[in-house]
Amino acid sequence: MHKHFYQLAVLALLFLVSCGGEESVMGDREFERGNYQEAIELYNEYLKLHPKHLKTLYNRGRSYEALGQMEKAVADYNKVLEIDEEYPSALMSMGEYYYDQAEFEDAFLMFDKAVEFAPNDAMTYLLRGRAYFKQGETQDALNDYNKAININPDLGEAYYFRAAVYLTLKRNRSACNDFEKAINLGVEEAKKAKSKYCR
Repeated sequence: MHKHFYQLAVLALLFLVSCGGEESVMGDREFERGNYQEAIELYNEYLKLHPKHLKTLYNRGRSYEALGQMEKAVADYNKVLEIDEEYPSALMSMGEYYYDQAEFEDAFLMFDKAVEFAPNDAMTYLLRGRAYFKQGETQDALNDYNKAININPDLGEAYYFRAAVYLTLKRNRSACNDFEKAINLGVEEAKKAKSKYCR
Protein backbone atom coordinates (compact mmCIF):
# COMPACT_ATOMS: atom_id res chain seq x y z
CA MET A 1 0.00 0.00 0.00
CA HIS A 2 2.66 2.49 1.06
CA LYS A 3 4.92 1.42 -1.80
CA HIS A 4 2.11 1.90 -4.30
CA PHE A 5 1.32 5.35 -2.85
CA TYR A 6 5.01 6.30 -3.05
CA GLN A 7 5.18 5.26 -6.72
CA LEU A 8 2.10 7.33 -7.52
CA ALA A 9 3.57 10.32 -5.71
CA VAL A 10 6.83 10.04 -7.69
CA LEU A 11 4.90 9.73 -10.96
CA ALA A 12 2.81 12.79 -10.07
CA LEU A 13 5.95 14.77 -9.25
CA LEU A 14 7.62 13.74 -12.51
CA PHE A 15 4.46 14.73 -14.38
CA LEU A 16 4.45 18.19 -12.78
CA VAL A 17 8.14 18.72 -13.49
CA SER A 18 7.84 17.56 -17.09
CA CYS A 19 4.78 19.76 -17.62
CA GLY A 20 6.64 22.70 -16.17
CA GLY A 21 9.62 22.04 -18.41
CA GLU A 22 7.31 21.74 -21.38
CA GLU A 23 5.72 25.11 -20.58
CA SER A 24 9.15 26.77 -20.55
CA VAL A 25 10.09 25.18 -23.89
CA MET A 26 6.70 26.10 -25.35
CA GLY A 27 7.29 29.66 -24.12
CA ASP A 28 10.57 29.70 -26.03
CA ARG A 29 8.76 28.53 -29.15
CA GLU A 30 6.12 31.25 -28.84
CA PHE A 31 8.88 33.82 -28.33
CA GLU A 32 10.63 32.69 -31.53
CA ARG A 33 7.31 33.03 -33.38
CA GLY A 34 6.91 36.58 -32.11
CA ASN A 35 3.98 35.67 -29.86
CA TYR A 36 5.41 37.46 -26.85
CA GLN A 37 2.29 37.67 -24.70
CA GLU A 38 1.66 33.94 -25.12
CA ALA A 39 5.29 33.30 -24.23
CA ILE A 40 4.95 35.37 -21.05
CA GLU A 41 1.87 33.40 -19.98
CA LEU A 42 3.73 30.11 -20.44
CA TYR A 43 6.80 31.41 -18.60
CA ASN A 44 4.55 32.58 -15.75
CA GLU A 45 3.15 29.07 -15.37
CA TYR A 46 6.61 27.54 -15.25
CA LEU A 47 7.89 30.15 -12.79
CA LYS A 48 5.09 29.29 -10.35
CA LEU A 49 6.89 25.98 -9.79
CA HIS A 50 10.44 27.21 -10.44
CA PRO A 51 10.61 30.89 -9.39
CA LYS A 52 14.41 31.03 -9.62
CA HIS A 53 14.86 29.36 -13.00
CA LEU A 54 17.32 31.76 -14.63
CA LYS A 55 16.71 31.00 -18.29
CA THR A 56 12.94 31.31 -17.93
CA LEU A 57 13.20 34.55 -15.94
CA TYR A 58 15.57 35.99 -18.52
CA ASN A 59 13.43 34.92 -21.47
CA ARG A 60 10.34 36.40 -19.85
CA GLY A 61 12.29 39.65 -19.54
CA ARG A 62 13.12 39.48 -23.24
CA SER A 63 9.43 38.97 -24.00
CA TYR A 64 8.48 42.01 -21.94
CA GLU A 65 11.18 44.01 -23.72
CA ALA A 66 9.86 42.92 -27.12
CA LEU A 67 6.45 44.27 -26.08
CA GLY A 68 8.00 47.57 -24.98
CA GLN A 69 7.33 46.87 -21.29
CA MET A 70 10.83 47.86 -20.19
CA GLU A 71 10.03 48.29 -16.50
CA LYS A 72 8.97 44.63 -16.27
CA ALA A 73 11.87 43.52 -18.46
CA VAL A 74 14.41 45.30 -16.27
CA ALA A 75 12.80 43.81 -13.16
CA ASP A 76 13.30 40.31 -14.59
CA TYR A 77 16.89 40.99 -15.65
CA ASN A 78 17.64 42.29 -12.17
CA LYS A 79 16.03 39.20 -10.60
CA VAL A 80 18.35 37.05 -12.68
CA LEU A 81 21.38 39.07 -11.54
CA GLU A 82 20.27 38.86 -7.90
CA ILE A 83 20.39 35.08 -8.22
CA ASP A 84 23.52 34.94 -10.41
CA GLU A 85 25.50 38.16 -10.79
CA GLU A 86 27.63 36.48 -13.48
CA TYR A 87 24.76 35.71 -15.90
CA PRO A 88 26.17 37.20 -19.15
CA SER A 89 22.91 37.59 -21.10
CA ALA A 90 21.27 39.58 -18.29
CA LEU A 91 24.40 41.72 -17.95
CA MET A 92 24.33 42.48 -21.68
CA SER A 93 20.61 43.26 -21.62
CA MET A 94 21.05 45.63 -18.69
CA GLY A 95 24.03 47.20 -20.45
CA GLU A 96 21.90 47.80 -23.53
CA TYR A 97 19.15 49.28 -21.36
CA TYR A 98 21.58 51.74 -19.75
CA TYR A 99 23.07 52.49 -23.18
CA ASP A 100 19.62 53.40 -24.52
CA GLN A 101 19.08 55.63 -21.47
CA ALA A 102 22.45 57.33 -22.14
CA GLU A 103 23.60 56.18 -18.69
CA PHE A 104 27.01 55.20 -19.97
CA GLU A 105 28.76 54.69 -16.64
CA ASP A 106 26.23 52.00 -15.72
CA ALA A 107 26.34 50.60 -19.26
CA PHE A 108 30.11 50.15 -19.08
CA LEU A 109 29.80 48.51 -15.67
CA MET A 110 27.44 45.90 -17.13
CA PHE A 111 29.41 45.39 -20.36
CA ASP A 112 32.72 45.07 -18.50
CA LYS A 113 31.22 42.37 -16.28
CA ALA A 114 29.76 40.62 -19.31
CA VAL A 115 33.19 40.59 -20.97
CA GLU A 116 34.73 39.29 -17.74
CA PHE A 117 32.27 36.42 -17.39
CA ALA A 118 31.86 35.63 -21.11
CA PRO A 119 35.23 36.49 -22.69
CA ASN A 120 34.54 34.36 -25.77
CA ASP A 121 31.16 35.90 -26.64
CA ALA A 122 31.50 38.22 -29.63
CA MET A 123 28.33 40.14 -28.75
CA THR A 124 29.79 41.34 -25.45
CA TYR A 125 32.58 43.11 -27.33
CA LEU A 126 30.24 44.42 -30.01
CA LEU A 127 27.94 46.02 -27.43
CA ARG A 128 30.77 47.52 -25.40
CA GLY A 129 32.37 48.78 -28.61
CA ARG A 130 29.19 50.69 -29.45
CA ALA A 131 29.26 52.32 -26.02
CA TYR A 132 32.91 53.28 -26.45
CA PHE A 133 32.18 54.80 -29.86
CA LYS A 134 29.20 56.74 -28.51
CA GLN A 135 31.54 58.23 -25.92
CA GLY A 136 34.07 59.21 -28.58
CA GLU A 137 36.61 56.57 -27.52
CA THR A 138 37.35 55.39 -31.06
CA GLN A 139 40.45 53.29 -30.37
CA ASP A 140 38.73 51.34 -27.60
CA ALA A 141 35.72 50.85 -29.88
CA LEU A 142 37.98 49.62 -32.68
CA ASN A 143 39.72 47.19 -30.33
CA ASP A 144 36.39 45.72 -29.21
CA TYR A 145 35.07 45.38 -32.76
CA ASN A 146 38.29 43.62 -33.75
CA LYS A 147 37.87 41.21 -30.85
CA ALA A 148 34.25 40.54 -31.82
CA ILE A 149 35.30 39.77 -35.40
CA ASN A 150 38.18 37.54 -34.26
CA ILE A 151 35.74 35.51 -32.16
CA ASN A 152 32.99 35.43 -34.79
CA PRO A 153 34.05 36.40 -38.34
CA ASP A 154 30.40 36.06 -39.47
CA LEU A 155 29.07 38.78 -37.15
CA GLY A 156 28.02 41.29 -39.80
CA GLU A 157 27.09 44.03 -37.33
CA ALA A 158 30.69 44.13 -36.07
CA TYR A 159 31.95 45.01 -39.58
CA TYR A 160 29.19 47.59 -39.96
CA PHE A 161 30.03 49.37 -36.70
CA ARG A 162 33.77 49.06 -37.27
CA ALA A 163 33.26 50.79 -40.61
CA ALA A 164 31.83 53.80 -38.73
CA VAL A 165 35.02 53.94 -36.65
CA TYR A 166 37.14 53.79 -39.81
CA LEU A 167 35.16 56.69 -41.28
CA THR A 168 35.86 58.74 -38.15
CA LEU A 169 39.56 57.91 -38.50
CA LYS A 170 39.45 58.94 -42.22
CA ARG A 171 40.24 55.38 -43.27
CA ASN A 172 37.61 55.31 -46.00
CA ARG A 173 38.94 52.31 -47.91
CA SER A 174 38.85 50.16 -44.79
CA ALA A 175 35.34 51.46 -44.04
CA CYS A 176 34.11 50.57 -47.52
CA ASN A 177 35.62 47.09 -47.27
CA ASP A 178 33.79 46.58 -43.97
CA PHE A 179 30.51 47.86 -45.40
CA GLU A 180 30.88 45.31 -48.20
CA LYS A 181 31.54 42.50 -45.72
CA ALA A 182 28.52 43.57 -43.66
CA ILE A 183 26.33 43.55 -46.77
CA ASN A 184 27.52 40.04 -47.66
CA LEU A 185 26.58 38.96 -44.12
CA GLY A 186 23.05 40.33 -44.44
CA VAL A 187 23.26 43.72 -42.71
CA GLU A 188 20.72 45.80 -44.65
CA GLU A 189 21.79 49.17 -43.18
CA ALA A 190 25.24 48.70 -44.70
CA LYS A 191 23.84 49.11 -48.23
CA LYS A 192 22.78 52.71 -47.61
CA ALA A 193 26.03 53.49 -45.84
CA LYS A 194 28.09 52.08 -48.67
CA SER A 195 26.17 54.05 -51.30
CA LYS A 196 26.65 57.22 -49.22
CA TYR A 197 30.33 56.92 -48.34
CA CYS A 198 31.82 54.64 -51.02
CA ARG A 199 31.61 56.15 -54.49
